[in-house]
Amino acid sequence: MACYLQRNTALYAVFLFVILVLVSGRGVILDSQGPVLVTEPRSTVEFANDSGTMMHCSAHGSPAPRIDWLMGDGAPVLPIPNIREMLRNGSIYFLPFGAESYRHDVHSAMYRCQASNSVGRVLGREISVRAVVRQKYEVQVRDTYVLAGNTGVLRCEIPTFVKEYVAVTSWVQDSAFNIYPEPKNDGKYHMLPTGELLIFAVSTADAHSSYRCRTVHHVTGDTVESSSYARLVVTEHRNPVPPRFNERVSPAPVRTGETAVLSCISQGIPPPNYLWFREKGNGAEVVGNSERVHARAGVLVLQSARTEDAGRYVCHANNTAGSERVELEVFVISSLSVHLTPQQITVDLGKDTEFQCVVSGQPTPVISWTKDGLPLRDTSSSRIRVVGHSGSTLHITGVSRDDRGMYQCFAKNDYEMVQATAELRLGDASPQLVYKFIEQTIQPGPSVSLKCIAAGNPTPHFTWTLDGFALPQNDRFVIGQYVTVHGDVISHVNVSAVRVEDGGEYRCTASNRVSKVHHSARLNIYGLPHVRPMGNYAAVAGETTIIKCPVAGFPISSITWEKNGQLLPTSRRQEVSSNGTLVLHHVDSSTDRGAYTCTAKNKQGHASSETVIIEVKVPPRIAPFSFNKDLSEGVRTQVTCMIEKGDPPFTITWLKNGEQIDASGGANFGSLGASGSSRVIQSPGLRVTSIDAHSSTIVIERVSATHTGNYTCVARNSVAEVSWMAELVVSVPPRWVMEPQDVHAPEGMSRLELHCHADGFPKPAVTWRRATGRRPWNYTDIVSHQHAQDLRIHSNGSLVFGRVQENHEGFYVCEAVNGIGAGLSKVVYLTVNAPAHFLEKHRNQTARLGSSANLRCEAKGDHPLKIAWRKAGSSLEPTVPDYRYVVKELNTTDGAVSVLGLVSTTREDSGLYFCIASNSYGRDELTVQLYIQEPPDFPRNLHVIEKGSRYVKLGWTTSQDGNSPITRYIIEYKTDAEVWHDHTFHTNIPGSQAFGHVNSLRPAVSYQFRLFAENELGRSQSSDVLEVTTEGEIPGGPPRNLKVDAVSSTELRVIWDPPDHDLWNGEILGYHVGYKEHRFAAEQYTYRTVEGRVSTANVALGLARTSIPGRQCQLTDLKKFTRYSVVVQAYNALGPGPLTSEIVISTLEDVPSSPPQDVRCTALSSQSLQVSWDPPPDSSLNGILKGYKVIWESMENFVANAKPETKITTALTVVMHGLERYTNYSVQAVAYTRAGDGVPSTPLYCLTEEDLPEKPANVKAVASSATSIIVSWQPPLRANGIITSYNVHYRAVGTEGKWYRRTLAPQHTSYHAENLHKPNQYEFVVAAVTSVGEGAHTASIILRPSAEVRAAIYSFGMVFVVPWKQDITLPCQSVGKPEPSTTWKQRGGQLIKTSAKIAVQIDGSLRMSELQRDDSGNYTCIVENRHGSDQITHRLTVQVPPAPPLLHATISTSNSITVQWKQGDDGGAPIRGYVLQYKREYGEWEEIKVSHKMSSYLLSQLWCGTKYRVYMTAFNRIGMGLRSDIIDAVTEGSKPDPSPASGDKFITVNVSWITLHLHTWHNGGCPLLYFELEYRRSGEDLWTLVSNNIEVQRTYTLNELQPGTSYEIRIRAHNNAGSAVAEYRFTTLQPAGSSTMSAIDLDQFIPRHTPLYSDLKLILPLVFSSFAIIAAAGAVFYCFRKRPFLGDVGSLRDAQTAAALDNKQNMEQREQYYATVRKTLRSPINEMATLERIPEYSEDIYPYATFQLKESVPASGESRCGSAAPLQTFVYHDPRLSTADTLQLRESDCNRYAKVRGGRSSSVPLHKMNKVGQGKSESEEYDTLGSDSDTEVGTSSRTESSNHLVDARHPVTMADSRVHNFLYHGPESSTSTEPSPIFERKSFPRRGRPKMLQLARYTSEEARASLGSVAMSAGSKHQSSNDGSGSLFATKLDPPSGFTDTLELSEAECDIDRGRGRHRIARDFTIAV
Repeated sequence: MACYLQRNTALYAVFLFVILVLVSGRGVILDSQGPVLVTEPRSTVEFANDSGTMMHCSAHGSPAPRIDWLMGDGAPVLPIPNIREMLRNGSIYFLPFGAESYRHDVHSAMYRCQASNSVGRVLGREISVRAVVRQKYEVQVRDTYVLAGNTGVLRCEIPTFVKEYVAVTSWVQDSAFNIYPEPKNDGKYHMLPTGELLIFAVSTADAHSSYRCRTVHHVTGDTVESSSYARLVVTEHRNPVPPRFNERVSPAPVRTGETAVLSCISQGIPPPNYLWFREKGNGAEVVGNSERVHARAGVLVLQSARTEDAGRYVCHANNTAGSERVELEVFVISSLSVHLTPQQITVDLGKDTEFQCVVSGQPTPVISWTKDGLPLRDTSSSRIRVVGHSGSTLHITGVSRDDRGMYQCFAKNDYEMVQATAELRLGDASPQLVYKFIEQTIQPGPSVSLKCIAAGNPTPHFTWTLDGFALPQNDRFVIGQYVTVHGDVISHVNVSAVRVEDGGEYRCTASNRVSKVHHSARLNIYGLPHVRPMGNYAAVAGETTIIKCPVAGFPISSITWEKNGQLLPTSRRQEVSSNGTLVLHHVDSSTDRGAYTCTAKNKQGHASSETVIIEVKVPPRIAPFSFNKDLSEGVRTQVTCMIEKGDPPFTITWLKNGEQIDASGGANFGSLGASGSSRVIQSPGLRVTSIDAHSSTIVIERVSATHTGNYTCVARNSVAEVSWMAELVVSVPPRWVMEPQDVHAPEGMSRLELHCHADGFPKPAVTWRRATGRRPWNYTDIVSHQHAQDLRIHSNGSLVFGRVQENHEGFYVCEAVNGIGAGLSKVVYLTVNAPAHFLEKHRNQTARLGSSANLRCEAKGDHPLKIAWRKAGSSLEPTVPDYRYVVKELNTTDGAVSVLGLVSTTREDSGLYFCIASNSYGRDELTVQLYIQEPPDFPRNLHVIEKGSRYVKLGWTTSQDGNSPITRYIIEYKTDAEVWHDHTFHTNIPGSQAFGHVNSLRPAVSYQFRLFAENELGRSQSSDVLEVTTEGEIPGGPPRNLKVDAVSSTELRVIWDPPDHDLWNGEILGYHVGYKEHRFAAEQYTYRTVEGRVSTANVALGLARTSIPGRQCQLTDLKKFTRYSVVVQAYNALGPGPLTSEIVISTLEDVPSSPPQDVRCTALSSQSLQVSWDPPPDSSLNGILKGYKVIWESMENFVANAKPETKITTALTVVMHGLERYTNYSVQAVAYTRAGDGVPSTPLYCLTEEDLPEKPANVKAVASSATSIIVSWQPPLRANGIITSYNVHYRAVGTEGKWYRRTLAPQHTSYHAENLHKPNQYEFVVAAVTSVGEGAHTASIILRPSAEVRAAIYSFGMVFVVPWKQDITLPCQSVGKPEPSTTWKQRGGQLIKTSAKIAVQIDGSLRMSELQRDDSGNYTCIVENRHGSDQITHRLTVQVPPAPPLLHATISTSNSITVQWKQGDDGGAPIRGYVLQYKREYGEWEEIKVSHKMSSYLLSQLWCGTKYRVYMTAFNRIGMGLRSDIIDAVTEGSKPDPSPASGDKFITVNVSWITLHLHTWHNGGCPLLYFELEYRRSGEDLWTLVSNNIEVQRTYTLNELQPGTSYEIRIRAHNNAGSAVAEYRFTTLQPAGSSTMSAIDLDQFIPRHTPLYSDLKLILPLVFSSFAIIAAAGAVFYCFRKRPFLGDVGSLRDAQTAAALDNKQNMEQREQYYATVRKTLRSPINEMATLERIPEYSEDIYPYATFQLKESVPASGESRCGSAAPLQTFVYHDPRLSTADTLQLRESDCNRYAKVRGGRSSSVPLHKMNKVGQGKSESEEYDTLGSDSDTEVGTSSRTESSNHLVDARHPVTMADSRVHNFLYHGPESSTSTEPSPIFERKSFPRRGRPKMLQLARYTSEEARASLGSVAMSAGSKHQSSNDGSGSLFATKLDPPSGFTDTLELSEAECDIDRGRGRHRIARDFTIAV
């Protein structure tokens, strides 16, 4: 226990020490200071990406603030590795980064700095951080056109993406002379600070110099010089040209101190004169040159811009030909500054306060407020309001504790943001107890903690008492106290191991200098009563004393007080409470002092007592005192403070105005105590003297004004402190601080002050008076509120004049009086001088040409006054005599008048005249603008603003108006064929307009316009004639004679005549034929366009002349047997005209396109079926439904030529009778119309019901022993169901023998009857049993058992029809004793020899395996013993796939081929159908299933002029036969003509473009698909590819050519049959030439070929390619030598054909998967580096796949080679063809692989066609990107596809070389590299296996069961393993028939195969990728 107390005592000691430190540090907390930002970055921080930057932010405050960074949205800024780092000092570091690492959210974002400490939080300004990625840029300069004598302006054109960072630093003339910017320059060249170069007084010599500009990137520091040179193009005009401004752009805003440049440079002849004005509220003032302002030749430069420079400036440019005026606005940006007052304020709780935010700067900013970094919202209900102008004042009502903290005022405009900070501290606040402890009752022993929490300002301090006395001083009591960060004080008393004597009432008292507050509660400790010692107690006389008896123990029954043995109370002044409190009211020193005893008792009678001694003390009392009244300066005074009552010792101190007076000079009695003031002052001339211990005196020897104030005497003793205050007032007469003086001021002075400052006490009152006349008397008072703006008295006494005027001159007197003495006064005189000035500043004056003009100016001001005249641009020197100018002057009383006279005015007299007046007090000038009036000049630049079909809006440039307003403009107009005359059509336009409308014109007509201007003096000459062709309108009428005929069920022929010619409204370009289904009246028409043939004239203008507009149209792809509404409308360049009347017609009837729906079949009996269905959809009937046909055929005995049975009905149900029992029937329903039968329904297989079976086909019996007979039988010929068993009935013959029945399983066809009696004969019958019952019995057989058993066969001779390659057992079961011998013979009786294929079983059966066709025939089994012999014969028919058909092509059209065939041997089984395979040369094989009933087929939708390869395969129930020979057939058509008809009609040449009339190129019978176009300048080697995919269109325009330049173009036209190329040479026109001309001088030429051996670019790649091919061939040959051959060719061919039927389905499935694999068409070679890796894996891509990327090629041939979707194509190779035969390429084809369906190859540029080795193929590019290739052993698709070129069977031939080149050539003949969005990675079968056709339609379940599992040797010998896991499609993807894999083996695999000892045959096909 002692250790525990010792340890706790130590802990409490440490805790108390910490508490004391915190308490002692209260001053630190109270003196804390909020954060204030010291440094922060500027508003915009820009840095280069390769340099990085660092932003610093710092703040001061106490405690030291923490620096953080925020994003613009308030989110904290976090470090990003290698991008952005946060430093410990609060800085943020942006690291250098590469362009690829640029992050918009980091490098182009808003940031803010934040500083915070315990006082509050402040934010910095918003900082825009922009990282500039270093990138190259070019600057350009362009030639400038300038009139001679004018000013040329050259500008440096900077790209927009760097313009804000780049500045022009200098100009270089002729690469030698540098010109640098300067604000003022009087030389030839002047570079403005904004970067423009001015060249003054340009002459023709200046056109020979060239200029370049230099720029610098202010972020990266890069310097760039313009890549081009600029020259001045100087033109001379003899006729006057009025000034015309090139541009009217206001200058960009400038900051104060920068240079502002205003430009109004114009062009005119003679060179214009310029005059600048600045608009102000009261007019405009002329801007002249000064130290800061320089004007020269239309450029005004304002140096060191000031805010007062902002405003509107007007530039006047004039010459003898006219004048022009432009207004420019100048914006001056001054930096923002903000000041927040007060910066620190202390406010008491509940009081109001406000902050004032003073902001300066332009543009005017928006003010916002925050508190501790959070925005303050101004609401009507809020205590915090934003008031004042623009929110500049923040008012806080009733300050609360939450209001303390940091306040910020933010000012923000479009350019910057600034902030100021202020701190609000709380003032004095009474303490408030936030937390109080509660009363507790406990047992002795445990520890107790009592806690109080208080808040207030200053921070409260706690004291603790126990029953009114200090807490006991021992180690068990620990008092703690500390201050939280929020300013709350927490104090607690911890009592360890409480004892009984620790109980009592505990009180915590929180106090500060404002007040105190306390709380008390008892701590009750169970125990005997205990009264703690109380000692002595001092009471104050006259006050109330309260003493609480310190009683401990619990419970207590009574507490009593006694004095001198008497129980209290003994008087009314005494009170004793039950809780032991003694109260003494009005303590008396004589009666209340003494010993008081307190006694506490419990109910058990235990008591405790203690005595307290009360001493009574008397507080001090001061005798009243005061100073004498009316004290004046210089007198002596004193007062004495005497304590007339109280108990000593005393302390006396003096205060003046609340501050302690230093009394060190005098003697003090008693001790000096602390006063209420912390500051001690010394007052000169004042002395404090202590007389005795209870009095003190203040003595002032000579009173002055500084002694005025409140004097307080403070007296205190040990119990109280009192004070008394007296006021000392010293009267002082007025005296001058600033005496008034006489003043001279010029008239118009903006502000004048007459000072009159006086001092005294009381403060003197200052008044001003003014004399009424010229003499200093008769003064009248000036009242300060009168004329507040013009004349007022300031608060300091000064007389303020708002603007000095002449009537202000005179005498003024100022008086200062305060009632002490006579006061002060002073008379002064204000003299007002009048400077020279004009009442008006500017005047306009007019005069007619040739008349006289007088210019008058009247100046005001003091004499002498001088007046001079000057003219802008010239001088009026008096020394130069000019009889035309006369000046007259006249003096007036208040100024002078001058008149300038002009005689016989000329146009040159127009201009600005200056009248300048000056005297000693100022200078002013008047401007007079003289306009010499004459008829106006003719308008210029007559042009079209807008035109329509029946109106034209013309605009023009107003010329010199003759200085008389133009009253109107007259527009005259006529057609081309008319002549100008007095009555020409005209329109009048008001003179204020520079545009006019001319209406009522005709469409598409050429008009001529001219314009006159007219003023009061006459009409001008006409303008230049403008020729305008009005716009066309849409045709005004519909086509005529519309006729529509139905051609077929899907086609309509529409024929019409053009509209009436008068209604064309422009040339008819074609017609829109609209059609829609008639029943949809509200739907829009679908239109097809029929174009007319356009001639070459005016094609580019869109005004084509049509020679023969199309007048008919064939509407195709219509719905069958549907009523259509047909309309036609003509259209021209403006659009379509009105529609014809609607014609309704129906397409022809056709067969239904849908089968009957929901066909259902039900077996009614064993010989009848009921078939029902629903009608086809009405939309698919395509005619009038006539009825239905039900077609059925048995699937049991399929006969090739058997015709199915048909039943016709109009009902929806039919019953078929007379059917075979228990037979599977194929049933189809067909709807038919008058046009014929529709589409049959899908075959439905239906089985008739079971019936009683027929009797077994045959039966025999043989005796097997003396007691047994074997009965055997054959199954019934028609089972009529499923045989469930056989019943054998037998009995003994003779007597009424009982029939016995034995039931055998259906697989048993013999019965061994045993235990028979030898003498008896037995009769046997056999019957078959089905689920229906037992069938008919066979004829009875009677036989007797015999001991001698002759050789007999109880098996039957049978007919076997078996598929080839199966095994079969021919039964020959026999009996005999002795055991008979068995012999087998075949055909001609020759014995059968056993072999590996043929073996005789133990039971005598013949086992044959791997049946072949030649195994067919009769097989006889002979058994023999000594008792006899027997034999049976089996007929074996082996069925094989059919022989190949004999195929040949008969008819060919442009898009179809008809083939016919004749079938040979059917293989012993009826032909069930054919598979027709065809492909375009180098395309993909496609297949079509053909019915066995057909012998010809039409292949449609083929490509025009294309060679196709076709073969056919027949199949029967066994499988596919061998394919026929491949035949070749070519569709009609050829590639395009070698060139268009004639070059001059094919090309139209202009200045900078040519138009190619593509429609003139003959297509060779096959529609053109697209064009390729290249061009180059004559003499250049390289061709520029314009496009390799130009759509077929009438014309194509090649733009951006250089004028007057020779070019060569090469264009290639493509169709499905091939391509043709033509080359032309032409020269573009010069700019001054005709706008359009035909290319008559075009030269069509044959390309110049370079010898092959001299082209190193071709030779070197070929050499390297040859080496690569030889090396690859050697490697492949080596591997092939090691690899064994596979399988048997014949067996492979037999199996391959079966898989071909799935090719189409597989292709469609793969097309679905690869439907999104696309790549945009790009320029070849150049784009190869951009190829991406396709994300699918090699095992995912089926090796035979052709990626179908577009829909199938339409029959019309609209698809073409060169599709926008490049394809990966595979070419299949027939094993019987050479490589050359398979992959031979034609130059006329697309020079690419081509997709069979819907594809088109993408052509390389024409000049790349023969450069085979210059670029990688896309397959190679694919490999280099790390793609998984087609095989898993690492061979790329290119390698695998090219290995076949060096196959052992196919040596490298020329054709092979071409294939090799082909494989390496096309950069776009590959799969798309885009990932498919449809599927993720799936596992497709990589190596498909051939499989049997699933011919459910033709093969019954029984037939399939009898076929069994056909062993496909190819499946085991030629297929690699594939688990097929994860297959995407349910149907396994297999290769087409005739194909196998070219699996490439690694060396390890070669070794494995070699070890197997088998031979591998040469591969049967190749795949070229």
